[in-house]
Amino acid sequence: MKTVNNLQHPSFLLGITNLNQGNFEIATQELENSYSYFQSQNMLIESFTCLDTLGSIQEMEEDYESSCKYYEKLIEQAKAFQFIDQELMGRIKLSTSLIKCECFTQSFLQHLEIMKIYESTQNKQDQQSKQNEENKNNKKKLDCVIELLRFGRLSRKLETQTSVTLLLNSFELFSEYVKDQIITKKLIKLQNKICLNLAKSLRKMDLPNQALEYLTHIKESLLGLKIENEKEQKTDDQNKKKELKENEKKSEKEKKEEKENENEKEKENENENENESQPEEEAEGQENEKKNNQLFGIEYLHQTLIACLIEFEKNYKQLNLRDKQLSIMCELSDCYRSYLYHFKTKKDNANELMTIQENFETLLLDLGSLAIDQFEKPLALKVLNELLNLIENKKNNEQMIIQVLMSFSALHLIDGNFIRSMAFCEKSLSILLDLKEKLNIKGIELKKGENGKKNETTNNYTNIDDKPKKKIDELEQKILNQDLNDDVDFFDGIISQFGDDIKNIFQEKPLVGVKSSGQTINNNQEKNTQINENKNILQEKKENENEKGKQNGKENETEKEKKNIPKEKEKQNENEKDKEKEKEKQNKNEKQIENENENENEKKSEIMVKKEDIQDQVEEGEEEGVYTEEEIFQDLVFVLINTANLNILLGKYQTAKDLYKQANQITFIYNDHEARFMSMIELAKLYSFLGKNQKSIKIIEQLQEKEEGDDDDDDDDDDNDDEDDEQPFKTNEKINISLLLSKILIDENKIEKSKILVNQTLGMLENEKKSNFKTLNIKLNLVLAELYISEGNYSYFVKKYEQILLQKIPLPKELSIQFELKICEIYLRMGNINELFSLSAKCCEESDQMNYPKSTALSYMYTGYSLLFKNGMEAAKLIHDVFGNALTIANQIGDINTIIEISCKYIEVLLLMKERKLAEDLSYKTFNIVNEFGIKKWGDYIAVLFAHSYSLNFRFLTARRMLNASIRAFKKIHNNSNLLIAYINYGAASCIIEDWVTASHYFQLSIDLSKKLNHRIYECESLIGYSKALKNLKQFNKSKEILNNALEIGKEINSLFLTNIINYKLSKL
Repeated sequence: MKTVNNLQHPSFLLGITNLNQGNFEIATQELENSYSYFQSQNMLIESFTCLDTLGSIQEMEEDYESSCKYYEKLIEQAKAFQFIDQELMGRIKLSTSLIKCECFTQSFLQHLEIMKIYESTQNKQDQQSKQNEENKNNKKKLDCVIELLRFGRLSRKLETQTSVTLLLNSFELFSEYVKDQIITKKLIKLQNKICLNLAKSLRKMDLPNQALEYLTHIKESLLGLKIENEKEQKTDDQNKKKELKENEKKSEKEKKEEKENENEKEKENENENENESQPEEEAEGQENEKKNNQLFGIEYLHQTLIACLIEFEKNYKQLNLRDKQLSIMCELSDCYRSYLYHFKTKKDNANELMTIQENFETLLLDLGSLAIDQFEKPLALKVLNELLNLIENKKNNEQMIIQVLMSFSALHLIDGNFIRSMAFCEKSLSILLDLKEKLNIKGIELKKGENGKKNETTNNYTNIDDKPKKKIDELEQKILNQDLNDDVDFFDGIISQFGDDIKNIFQEKPLVGVKSSGQTINNNQEKNTQINENKNILQEKKENENEKGKQNGKENETEKEKKNIPKEKEKQNENEKDKEKEKEKQNKNEKQIENENENENEKKSEIMVKKEDIQDQVEEGEEEGVYTEEEIFQDLVFVLINTANLNILLGKYQTAKDLYKQANQITFIYNDHEARFMSMIELAKLYSFLGKNQKSIKIIEQLQEKEEGDDDDDDDDDDNDDEDDEQPFKTNEKINISLLLSKILIDENKIEKSKILVNQTLGMLENEKKSNFKTLNIKLNLVLAELYISEGNYSYFVKKYEQILLQKIPLPKELSIQFELKICEIYLRMGNINELFSLSAKCCEESDQMNYPKSTALSYMYTGYSLLFKNGMEAAKLIHDVFGNALTIANQIGDINTIIEISCKYIEVLLLMKERKLAEDLSYKTFNIVNEFGIKKWGDYIAVLFAHSYSLNFRFLTARRMLNASIRAFKKIHNNSNLLIAYINYGAASCIIEDWVTASHYFQLSIDLSKKLNHRIYECESLIGYSKALKNLKQFNKSKEILNNALEIGKEINSLFLTNIINYKLSKL
């Protein structure tokens, strides 16, 4: 066999020339002819080159199947005659073609064969050529590392397990290679690529802790590179300073001598043409060094650190470590800021600058929302204001501005400033309605001016400081200056300012697919025609702009041609010189060619990672498009639901109903299951809150039917890629439905059914591995706690809370305060007055520091209640002040439910303190609020308190009718806690009219029920009332015995108020 390289065959030369000219068909024919000639002459190397070039031609034409055939022939021949290098080259190229054909398993087999060849060559080393073989094997190792890295990254989409194994093999092989090598920056870069890809694959396999280890390794290496770069920069700066000082010291004579010497050297260099290639090579080496330094400079460090920190954030999110996620996102934002500053100094790379800025904006939005969730208000304000400044002057920025405005709304909602939150919702709603008109959705014609042109609306949506804000500020001042007696009028003011305005917006501008009667319209044809019209308008605008650009371009070209005429001669001379230099460069050594091949491999790996980053962005859905019609509808539904929620807090329930229904009808246009669920579940919550449990249950049944229907559809679709994304959403739906149902069952006093439902849901959560449901788990435990409280089993709830504290579950502060307020309710029922006072004071401090006004108001309520029983009538002024503070805070936030709850407790306290006039006035106002807003939940409870105040003022008939109606209602819905209060008040009212038999009957009922519910304070009050009735029935011994029992309870619960009353009554017996 001949192995001499002789490629002067005419058909081969013709094929190469046609290949360079782009004539691929002629080139393949000529090269096949030359291949058959070389094979007949047994010229192996020539036949290998022919097959290699034929395969590459087929790759250029994207005919990868035929390229695979040529590479297979090359491998067969190389294997037969034991040409290992050619076989390896063929297998590597075959593996790439197989990947492009999507034959991943066959490509993987080729990689295994490459590994076998490498092992066999390693075992067959000769002692004489050990060093040469080691160098070759090291190169092969590096090739294998890069190939395994590439294949591991590509297989991540299909099978994460194989991806992890391949990348681990790559990492192990790389670590073996590094042992005998000097660690350079290039090797560090390759190691970082492997670690980053391995971390991504491990995260997809739900192994975030292992992924974090590799990410920390990258971060440490990047810090090392940064320190090295800083040292190099310092040394460069110092050298430059030294050179400048030396140049300054040189005299003019020395400079002249240097010039003379340089002239002599130039003359010598002109005579000697052989030495011309050496300085050129040195200059090229210097250029390559500069390029390498740039690769590992600021841009590389920023890009890799950003990719690393993004992975850190995703892993912390998966582990539900919100604090660490927040800190790493802050670090990432700082990195983006420095990267943007670096890019702004450059004039080039405008497209890269835009992409970096867009990524930075989305990061700031996510950081702001996470800061709101973690109650980091100063950070959230800082981030959102920075984001507003960035996007303020951008075109087509409505989508991002709406998201920022809704984040501001959520921030003010946490603060308890419902009115300010509503202002941001209204602002975003107005933007969406303007967009709706601009895009001409649902056939609404755009307004035209006098000349028939469309009026361009330039709304500064970012500026909140306009007329609505002034109105809001005025209202806030009114709130702060409000007296206790003006509660009802104040709420009328709020509703007229906000609720009706929103209602009028929807009456003037009906939403898409909604008639005035509320029926949906099937308007797909209208919608398609409108979309086409909008597309045509946009195309016309683009064509006009392109024509203008072409005209300007032509004018610029004519001017450039005039300027460039004298320069053409200079370019010709330069081209001739370049041709001479190219001839000289062709005569370089084989070592330089090998170095170039190594550099090409490194460049390939760089390109590979860049492509990988783009693909990952596409996978994660980070690319942003135009603000489409569907996205406008989605945001509109989101804003409507949030506006409705705020209306509920402000007590405008009818407006909230209308908004939920409008949102629900919009979801049918673009078939958004998640948004439809949100609107329906919120409407169901509203009905249950208003006491219309049957309507709420009907909506839940509809949702469950849809859920079952969706499950049946999902069974047929096995090829869906987004099944993993849909699963947590479905679990979330089920949990929310069971939460609402369990609360309805509690209201109806179906305790056992509610228990079963909550325990089933908790069991479903235990099966879920994902950590997204921790807050839902806590909420379910809170519902379960309410069930045990209603039964009088208080120890369960306290144990549950202690368990959470011991496990160190990271609770949001708001939820932990909710837990503590529940414990306050337990202490109140159990009569632990001292514990109630200390815990309510603690809650008051915490909620005031965190600026949770609702929790602060409820804490004041429990403090005032405990003060009465602890200190008695001596603390009367302080009690009035505390309840006054609670009511003013409730008025400020505009939460009707909280106002009624505090008012009811205050009425109870006033009745016990025998402040009859104040109790009657407050109960009258509270009763009016309940009637005005139609809250059935509180209606009967307030009727009881109102009836008691009536009976104290000798309106006995009205009081008895109200009490009888309330007792019937409470028995019907099995509300035992309110029934207990009704019994006590009925007994007290009967005592006033001296109906002692009826009084003793109802007090007996209240004693039995208070023992069942383990309510010690109400039990003590019932015993006092029962002893009074028995005394008037002339059963003195029994009356004294019962009073002694009441005294024991009073001492047990440390109530000075109750013990003083009992001791006074005992002294009179």
